[in-house]
Amino acid sequence: MKNVLNILIADKRTFLVVYLILCVIVTFQAFNPSSPNDPNAKYHYVDYNNYVIFKQSHVHLVNDQDLYVYYQEEHDDLYKYTSTFAAFFGFFAALPNTIGLFAWNFLNVMFLVIGVYLLPKLSLKEKGFLLLLVTIELVTSIQNEQSNGLMVGQLLCAFGLLEKGKYQWATFLIVFSVYIKLFSIVGLILFFFYPKKLKLATYTGLWFILFFMVPLLYISVDQYVFLWKSYGNMLANDHSNSMGFSVMGILNSWFGLDPSKLGLVSIGGILLLLPFIKIKSYNDQRFRILALAFVLIWTVIFNHKAESPTFIIAMIGIVLWFMLGKKDAVSISVLIFAFVFTSLSSTDLFPAFVRENFIKPYAIKAVGSVLVWCLIFIEMMRYRPTFEDISANN
Repeated sequence: MKNVLNILIADKRTFLVVYLILCVIVTFQAFNPSSPNDPNAKYHYVDYNNYVIFKQSHVHLVNDQDLYVYYQEEHDDLYKYTSTFAAFFGFFAALPNTIGLFAWNFLNVMFLVIGVYLLPKLSLKEKGFLLLLVTIELVTSIQNEQSNGLMVGQLLCAFGLLEKGKYQWATFLIVFSVYIKLFSIVGLILFFFYPKKLKLATYTGLWFILFFMVPLLYISVDQYVFLWKSYGNMLANDHSNSMGFSVMGILNSWFGLDPSKLGLVSIGGILLLLPFIKIKSYNDQRFRILALAFVLIWTVIFNHKAESPTFIIAMIGIVLWFMLGKKDAVSISVLIFAFVFTSLSSTDLFPAFVRENFIKPYAIKAVGSVLVWCLIFIEMMRYRPTFEDISANN
């Protein structure tokens, strides 16, 4: 039985089939909610509300409307992505909702799977276990029709392509991810590891210009300038709200602290960059993958708006860290702790009373990610590549 499970986990087709089935189930659930709408509510929103937000953003774009105001009669919450993403979503907006939602979820899932299998150093079995351990977080993300699977998938694919020297497509993916959510711009620091910096910078600049111009296929220059101003105003106002499942959420709920968001992110940015002074370790592939995990977790725990569906990104980083290290009692205990309080804490395995009065108010979901991030930071700062590590890279 054990051998059969190992074979299934090491087979790429297993996760292709499993995730395809999960996409079908999640899409079916979205159109067949278990709880009815409140008949007394002024507005009734569908269970796939976030997908509607994305789809309507394209409608608003082509109709020269402001993307960043609350269209309460259409959906619940604001659109918080770029105009380029609204233009890109025209492909899904042209489809019936059932097909479009399935295609969107499947895109998120497949980018993640492809990204994992593009990672170097890990065996097929290890990649299978990684996917297995992040499945709950992935389902949470697609149940909320979020873009997080796509985001982390793009960063993983970009890293795999950078390792192969395919800079053109690696830069394409990272820049595209920035035009979806700005926080993924931190992925650019991975360029430090690779030669031909001018080539990387040139490709990156060209992709930034190309993606910047995409909305101009639909709108005038004046409207585009207006949308960028509106986007900036929305981000500025949104920045004052919420502390999320983040370092800031932990500092506030545990210690009553209310630090400046800009100040805390600045400190986090300095800490993020510090391990990159270990230039002599750049030739070690294990160090580079650790840095990838470090960056992935950072994008979540220093995001004051981090929500439960965002943690697919952090969980990838956590499992990567585990796969690269010694499987001793400490690392196994940390992984179990992170898995239980990151992935399982949002499920019905935890009573609703515990989730509402302990997990959410005290940002417990973020604790495992913060712990692993600190452990990676210490390991990277103390990193000493061996001859065997460096010679095994190629």
